[in-house]
Amino acid sequence: MVKIIDGKKIAEKVFKEVKARLRRVKHRPKLAVVLIGDDPASKIYVNMKIEACNRLGIESEVVQLSRKEAEEMVEKEKSRLEREIERLDADETVTGILVQLPLPGNFSSDKIIAGIDPEKDVDCLHPQNLGRFMMGTGRIAPCASKGCLRLLDEYGIKIAGKEAVVVGKSKIVGRPMSRMLLARGARVLSCDKSTKNLAQCTKRADILVSAAGEPRLIRKEMVKKGAVVIDVGTTREKTGSKKKSAKGKLKRGLIGDVCFDEVSEVASAITPVPGGVGPMTVAMLMENVVILAENK
Repeated sequence: MVKIIDGKKIAEKVFKEVKARLRRVKHRPKLAVVLIGDDPASKIYVNMKIEACNRLGIESEVVQLSRKEAEEMVEKEKSRLEREIERLDADETVTGILVQLPLPGNFSSDKIIAGIDPEKDVDCLHPQNLGRFMMGTGRIAPCASKGCLRLLDEYGIKIAGKEAVVVGKSKIVGRPMSRMLLARGARVLSCDKSTKNLAQCTKRADILVSAAGEPRLIRKEMVKKGAVVIDVGTTREKTGSKKKSAKGKLKRGLIGDVCFDEVSEVASAITPVPGGVGPMTVAMLMENVVILAENK
């Protein structure tokens, strides 16, 4: 029988650990979240992060700008968004800064992230921090990948000597995940949704991590019997059945990269969507906030 990897349960454990560390932090943490535009999914993710801060007693600030406001040039060659980042960099009460991705319009995410003080980059996406992470010398790690690894450890899943396949090559999840698995002694194959004969690659995996952002990409026939499957992909359904919320309103559900019902028939362990990697990503973000405050 397949084991369901419960991200909510392990996230609760992480929250307790973070709370204990918060009692010893001399400089009270404050997370600043920058949100551009009115993308519904981005708003939901930001709200989840702020709710986690409120729950733990971490101070927070949301800087929300419309796309037009963010693009406004307030001085030569600097947009209002860039000026807001500079303001947060200079604010000594702010210990962590997060820019909610993806950014709309013509903004270069790389350029905006590079403008964040590396000592306040809570997502570990600044070139300096990402470089340190890849070299194994960083203090923090990208949140989603860190959450995946914690889930594997909490469920006693051996990594060393195993064949791991990571679908997705983004620097937010795919590449960091490959780096973490390599560091733990796995043989890692990195691919993406455009990889030729993708099924032949995924079928090799003892540990399969999908972070492609492609709904229902991974089917039963692509998974080896007994594999551990970690689904990082999260997409809000645009069509199909709707569910009712607690208030009785119709809402569309979240779906992952993995066809959960199918793959559950062959996997030994699997993360659900929602309730798997998502809660762990938020929990790891809170852990990163505390680590930056500790180092300050």
